[in-house]
Amino acid sequence: MARKGIIFILIFSAFLIFNRDGFAYNIYLKNGKVFDAVEHRQERGLFIIKLRLGYEVGIPLNDIDFEKTNRAISDYEERKKKEQEFLEKKRQLEEKEKPKKDISELEDFVFEKRGMQLQFPEDEISKLINLGEKYADRVDDILKPYTFFYDYLPSVVYTKRLRLILYGTEKVLKKRNLVTTDIHNILQDPYLLIFLAVTSDTVDFLKGAKVYIEQNGRIIEPFNFKVPDVGERTNLWPNSPAYYFKILANFAYKDIDISKEARLIIKKDDFFRDFKLDFPSYR
Repeated sequence: MARKGIIFILIFSAFLIFNRDGFAYNIYLKNGKVFDAVEHRQERGLFIIKLRLGYEVGIPLNDIDFEKTNRAISDYEERKKKEQEFLEKKRQLEEKEKPKKDISELEDFVFEKRGMQLQFPEDEISKLINLGEKYADRVDDILKPYTFFYDYLPSVVYTKRLRLILYGTEKVLKKRNLVTTDIHNILQDPYLLIFLAVTSDTVDFLKGAKVYIEQNGRIIEPFNFKVPDVGERTNLWPNSPAYYFKILANFAYKDIDISKEARLIIKKDDFFRDFKLDFPSYR
């Protein structure tokens, strides 16, 4: 299989060498001039060409030899399609040749629901950090059991257990050494961190909004919370949803009954949203 992969990569490399012009194409003018383009568009009676160096040139439509130009564009698109097919085959081959990681341990973690844990023996702390290191490439799966809402970004309940595991992933992803004081701060933190992501098409939609928990008829105010005055642009901007708001709130464990469900509420004027927090299921 490895030999097969090497042969494919050599073929792929040769393909790219002999198709260097596949990333550009010719635009022909009636007077015989030729432009090397990477993009083009028609706008206000002009044929606008983007050159390799990033400059744009506008040419009257009547000056373009469309018969030759359209043929060149068609050939370019065909080459580009083949390059994309090669890249996809290369990706699939590399994926097949990756050693299959045993994920049974992570799956057990994802489906394990025994209530929120606030105290940890020494050996379990090491085990959780090691789990994060081992599955640093599976952060989405690690967050899944703690995600209570998904709107552009996952909204997550960051329990102590989750934070210990993510500390392990950060060690790998950010090449950090383990710092004892960091672990101590996680274990001794009296506050539960909740991250909520909400989208809107208005940039200052949530400015001045309040966040709190409602449980057993009680209103539980956060020790600290942050709602941004303006949202960040989504990848869909200016289309809907155009902006997303990252909201952070800390709630004291002593104020919450972690054995019962609650509602996280965000409110501003007439705007009101609530989200179910199934505390018994968060480890």
